[in-house]
Parts: sequence; structure tokens; C-alpha cells
Amino acid sequence: MTEDSKCPHEQLKNIFRQALKAKSAKERKRLRREGMRMMMAAPERCFWKGEPPQYRDDLLYIEAAAVAWDYIERKIHGNVRGGEVYDPDIEKAASPITLWNTRCKGEYQDRLNRERQLIDNNPKRPDPEKPYNIDDEPPPPVDIPRLERIRREIENDPTGELSGSFVRQNPPPPITVQDALLVIYDRVSRGEKYTLKLVAEHFNIPPGVVNAAWSRTISPLLRKMGDRLSRELDLEMDIFPDQIC
Repeated sequence: MTEDSKCPHEQLKNIFRQALKAKSAKERKRLRREGMRMMMAAPERCFWKGEPPQYRDDLLYIEAAAVAWDYIERKIHGNVRGGEVYDPDIEKAASPITLWNTRCKGEYQDRLNRERQLIDNNPKRPDPEKPYNIDDEPPPPVDIPRLERIRREIENDPTGELSGSFVRQNPPPPITVQDALLVIYDRVSRGEKYTLKLVAEHFNIPPGVVNAAWSRTISPLLRKMGDRLSRELDLEMDIFPDQIC
């Protein structure tokens, strides 16, 4: 038995076929949710991990994976350009996992190419005749008061959105966006690298659950929090990696 044969390609296609044939909107929605849960719980080896595989912990890979999960979720419900709902019988027999892999790989390579284009292969050398200018120095590291302000914002959750939104509700105990952000914050504030995979491992849940929640819930709430803090304190959320801001 090959590794690919252990992935639930056929089971996923069958459940989404059932959803297309469902007679009621309620049953159709239930089947699609069941299919998404099945896909998120699929073995990690089913999903494209990058080339070489260690890129799976790269920030570009995390961003690409989030885009792929967002695309699949919208495709299942027909919320894509053209409005075509996922139908395994007209997708060249591709399962949602195959579509995810294609989307993730394409997005990753696009982002990688854009990043390479931004790299200056001939960086400008400092002019020894030019007087020293403090404005040319890189910005100082984030100071402790700013870190504490951001942590208090996460913990206090003044809008209630962080504790009222979920990475996963069932099975219990529920995992809120606030819980996930505190885990991310703790790693970043210690100067440690974080990935969505590490967040998933912390809560002992499939990485796909965190990836899907990232694009759907976590990232939008972070942007709102960053905008609010910037307005109140002229404070930017630069303690977080780029994919969070």
C-alpha cells in the first residue's frame, strides 16, 4: 500500500458527491462540514510539504497553506470566481486534497518568486566619505512596554472577539483565538520561531485545523487588533512575523 493510498481521497470525493445530491440545504451543509473535518484530520503526509520538505516551516509555506485552506473552503461552497461548487466528477477526478496541494504549491512558488525579485544582488555599499547619519541605522528592537501592551490587549480582549472566536469548538475543550494568540505571543516575545504546525502541536490537534482557522478567523482578528492599537497608541504590531500583521 502506498502512502497516497492511505489518504482519504475517495472518501472525500464520495461525501461531497452526497452533498451535491442532498435534497435539503441543511443536509448539504452538514455533509460539507463533515467533509471539511475529514480533510483537516487527514494524515499530514497527504499534504504537499514544500521543496525541499523543510520549507514546510517557512513563513512563505505557512502563508501559502493558509491561502490553500481558504480556497478549498470557498470552493466547497461555491464561493469562488465563477461560483463553481466542487464536484469530484468534473474536476478530473481530483480530490480536495489534490486541489489543496496544487493550490498550495502554486501559491508558494508565486510568493517565493516575488521574494526573490525583491532581493538586491548588488546591495549598495556604505560610502566611507559620507557623514554618519543616525537615520540610516536600523530601528531598535521592540521595547518591553510595547510587548506588555500587546499581551494585555490579548489577555483583556476588550471587544470579546478573541475569546468568542474559535480555532476549534468540538470536541471539547474549545480552543479560542485568544488561546492561540497567547501561545504565538509567548514564542515570539522570547525571540523563538513559531509556525502554525507548532501551534497545532501545542494543542495536540491536526495542523489543518489551525491552518484553516488562520485565514478564516485568526488573521482578520489580528489585523483589527493591530489597527486599533495603532490608532490608540501609534503602536505597530511588528513583534509578530509578517504573516500575522
